[in-house]
Amino acid sequence: METFQFALPYPPSVNHYWRKWRGKMVISQSGRDYRRDVVNAIETQYQDVVRFDCPVIVLMVMHPPDRRKRDIDNIEKAVYDSLKHCGVIKDDSLIIQQFVVKSNPVTGGRLYLTIVPAKGFGGNDA
Repeated sequence: METFQFALPYPPSVNHYWRKWRGKMVISQSGRDYRRDVVNAIETQYQDVVRFDCPVIVLMVMHPPDRRKRDIDNIEKAVYDSLKHCGVIKDDSLIIQQFVVKSNPVTGGRLYLTIVPAKGFGGNDA
């Protein structure tokens, strides 16, 4: 299985990804919009999307939209749920290791992801 590299829009923070509705936690409108934007971004960059159903390692380089203080762990959930939603990874529980790097801000924000299969985990020796 091959390495998959792509760019995504900057996600809503975990604080804006979930909303309580009728006593249940649901994905907010901004979360649903982000999932749609991820599908569009990946389809624009790749005709044949790599789909991972094995353990993976993720490298995420985040470029926030501005210089405000931001916790790097507040964006991962939206990104991983969106990758599952669009079928890039079968389930976000397959992510066995992650590296997140915060870089310089860019207008509108941006994420660059690299996903590689984790050789030797779960019977995957590809």
